Amino acid sequence: MVVLFIVHFATFSSQDEPDIRKNIIAFKEACAKETNVDAEMAKRSFNDNNFPDDTNLKCFYKCFLQKMKVFNNDGSLNVITMKDHILPTVDKAKAEAAVKKCSGKKGADICQVAYDIARCLREAYGPIN
Repeated sequence: MVVLFIVHFATFSSQDEPDIRKNIIAFKEACAKETNVDAEMAKRSFNDNNFPDDTNLKCFYKCFLQKMKVFNNDGSLNVITMKDHILPTVDKAKAEAAVKKCSGKKGADICQVAYDIARCLREAYGPIN
């Protein structure tokens, strides 16, 4: 799921990683309910780098990134928050490069922008094992 990648950019650096994962699961479940997204589609979109053009999926990413506190209400990526809270379990330079590359996404539809950012992050960083 998206969480396997985004968890590494979590804004909860003062928490232990298991606590972060619990928050991620809760955010994922809440956003799936809120947006009525197909949970399997959301999981496959990030894990398989296969992002279908689906309105519910786009809004799922908006919800999820906002709950992670890395996506602002105006549709911009909170670059400082993302960079400040990159966990030591990832390649920091690669993660920062991905954030920089993906931070300029813009558009009138913030669900679309969030989706574009998530897709960009996945493509720029690659899979998390």
